[in-house]
Amino acid sequence: MSTKIWRGVFSLCHAILLGVLFLSFSSCGPFINKFGFHTKLIEEAEQAETDGKFLRALDLYEQCLSGAQAGEIHYRMALIYDSKLQNPIGALYHFQRFLEKMPDDPRAKAVSKDVKRLRLLVASQLSDGVVVSRADAIRLKNENLQLQTQLTLLRSQKEGFRSVLSKSRNAQGFSTNPITQAAEKLIGPETRTYKVEKGDTLASISRKFYKTSQRWKDIADANQNQLQGTTHLKVGMTLILP
Repeated sequence: MSTKIWRGVFSLCHAILLGVLFLSFSSCGPFINKFGFHTKLIEEAEQAETDGKFLRALDLYEQCLSGAQAGEIHYRMALIYDSKLQNPIGALYHFQRFLEKMPDDPRAKAVSKDVKRLRLLVASQLSDGVVVSRADAIRLKNENLQLQTQLTLLRSQKEGFRSVLSKSRNAQGFSTNPITQAAEKLIGPETRTYKVEKGDTLASISRKFYKTSQRWKDIADANQNQLQGTTHLKVGMTLILP
């Protein structure tokens, strides 16, 4: 008699344990069937999409990407990004992931066209509306290098004219020397000069014109033909202010 009682108690405990386990699995998180499809989350995502809550739908779909139907989820997310949110980068990413996971899907051909369209759109947005081909990019790069070379040459010529101007000023005076006047025109009216007075130094001249004594080296470099590597100034010397 006692053996039957113990068997009954054991059977009852076993049934209770199975019931607890069943309730635990059915109540913890979304139900996932044998296909790995997050049924409950998918239903909520579809409802959110119907209600126009697209960000909520994307968040729910995102939680389903670990399942066996990840390719389908990527496709649905791509459609939301493309047609609802007008976000080409998000759409492009999820369409590409769809093609990786479901390359033989009947929709793959149409999605491939969407990928090409979105790539052009993204490139257009990143270049402020201007799509540049590889050939055009190479051509523009070469033209830029040529312009930089020409600019360097012009700067070198300008320094040469400055040297002529400086020597002419010292030798014959600025106002009556035609070489000086021609050089001044080539250098441009923006070039400033200063006639050294008694007590002047490069640092004091820098402070007078630039509000700091730290520009004395720039003044020295611009007048190296006169200074010849020194900082000694002569009264009456005309300096170019860079």
